[in-house]
Amino acid sequence: MTIEKLFTIIKDGQWHQIDELSDQTKLEKDKLTQFFQYLSIQNIITYEEKTNRIKVEPEWQNLLPTETEPTQPTTCLKGSSKL
Repeated sequence: MTIEKLFTIIKDGQWHQIDELSDQTKLEKDKLTQFFQYLSIQNIITYEEKTNRIKVEPEWQNLLPTETEPTQPTTCLKGSSKL
């Protein structure tokens, strides 16, 4: 669920350093940089190469998925007529 963790962190719309995001998510800095460059081309984030930081464009903040706690599967009890 690392990508969800990444989106949860950056969706606040604040500036984030790629080095810090790499440390927080345990994703390689080079891979993150490539990913953010792609998202920047798609106008989903703003990427500042000189400062090596990113922020999500406001119109995308609510559309990014967030990390959720794993849920326990529900099971039917034996003899129960409810599904």
